[in-house]
Amino acid sequence: MPNDTLRIGLLGTELAPLQAGAGGLENLVVGWGRELAKVHRVRLLSFAAASDPFVETRTVTLASLRRETADLDVVVTNNRLGPAALMAAPAVTVFHNTSDAWDTTTPPLKASPVLAAVSRFLAGHASRTLGLPVGSVQPFIDPAFLEPGTEQRGEHLLFPNRTLRKKGVPELLAALDIATSVTVSFVANISPWTVPTEEHTQLLTAIEAHPRARLIPRFERPAALAAAMRSARAVLAPSVVEEGFGLVPTESLATGTPTLVSSRGGLAELLPLGAVEVDPKSPESLARAMIDPAPPPPGTPRAIAAGFSRSASAAALEHLLRQAAR
Repeated sequence: MPNDTLRIGLLGTELAPLQAGAGGLENLVVGWGRELAKVHRVRLLSFAAASDPFVETRTVTLASLRRETADLDVVVTNNRLGPAALMAAPAVTVFHNTSDAWDTTTPPLKASPVLAAVSRFLAGHASRTLGLPVGSVQPFIDPAFLEPGTEQRGEHLLFPNRTLRKKGVPELLAALDIATSVTVSFVANISPWTVPTEEHTQLLTAIEAHPRARLIPRFERPAALAAAMRSARAVLAPSVVEEGFGLVPTESLATGTPTLVSSRGGLAELLPLGAVEVDPKSPESLARAMIDPAPPPPGTPRAIAAGFSRSASAAALEHLLRQAAR
């Protein structure tokens, strides 16, 4: 094995199997693994059974982490601080969400931990929360969202995010009561849950009851979601809480689709790329933006292709891995 080759472990969370298609975090981690495996020896460590045709995958428990990482040079943990203290190898912890999605307790941190986040906003948030320096690792989007496509723009708007209150579903329904010329297709997306929670059930029922809202199945492949975005008049992401980043609206902007976002947390970083800022707490202003959504500049897809590639994202992570493995 060459001297500059690392033995890397990538650890998922307990919420979903570490496999492509499970969720945004899982897609990102699997993509990192496939890219890093071009140079390094990579092992995906998943709390739920998973497999990948390109990278070795092992099912782990908290009790088995020390054994499973004993032959590794460095491990990436995601959104959780606790597992890093259980590793036999040094760790890089990457935050994908704000601190309310981290551990419910504050575990002891190893000396001089290497920490990173998927947006500048989130890096600042994590640094203030922990009192430690936090770097950033730009995420990547699937190349399917950069394909030109042949779809014709429809008149409907698309909400492809998870069916949760924090994503702005009730606010969109309230605005839809005002924007009487508009229809919205809501994706029935309960990922990473496999069975609807009470919150999911209430929101899905409210969507089905609205005369100008339509519930559609979740897209299983990036290419299918990209095609749906290209055929929508606009994509909606009016989150009412601070988002760590905004992967779905970034994908939408890459297709050249008008994209309406709140400026909560990392979503604000999409405004310079051409996303339209909306206030989800003002049904009137949200309705106006839904009726006449402004498109992003023509150069937006090209800018996203350059800034959100898998190779660039994995290279930034690799820099942190080498720092931790010294």
